[in-house]
Amino acid sequence: MLNTHEAHDFAVRAVLEQYFHAIDSRNEILLTECFAPDASVHYHKGFEAEVRLSKADAIARFLLHRTSQYRATNHHASNTRVVATGDSASAVTYAVAHVVLAQKPKILVRGIRYDDQLALTDGRWQIQSRLHVPLWQYEAVSVPPAIPH
Repeated sequence: MLNTHEAHDFAVRAVLEQYFHAIDSRNEILLTECFAPDASVHYHKGFEAEVRLSKADAIARFLLHRTSQYRATNHHASNTRVVATGDSASAVTYAVAHVVLAQKPKILVRGIRYDDQLALTDGRWQIQSRLHVPLWQYEAVSVPPAIPH
């Protein structure tokens, strides 16, 4: 049986995984549920494309609009550190995103750090604020999957 700390850690990680799944599956309902209704985000900190948004539904719509330029995406956490105290938590996640461009045979692979503050409301963890910081990137040629006959 999990102690309270382990249960909070597990539940926070579940929200972060849901975020990655919702982005990659383009599921607006799941994505919106990841954020508190009054959430705020700061994407691409330090870059020309820097964006600040608030409200869960506006954040989800923005993210799905941005990812619609890609033929496919795959986000995954490489590691996460969660610190939960009562009904609030902070999480720092290092992740890798693979995005396949729709108009060019190119894949972008990007390392990202997510600095999140989460709140426990009605028994559910949600992202209250997020800072998204791109760390590195490289490009590769995209080729169709080679599926054996």
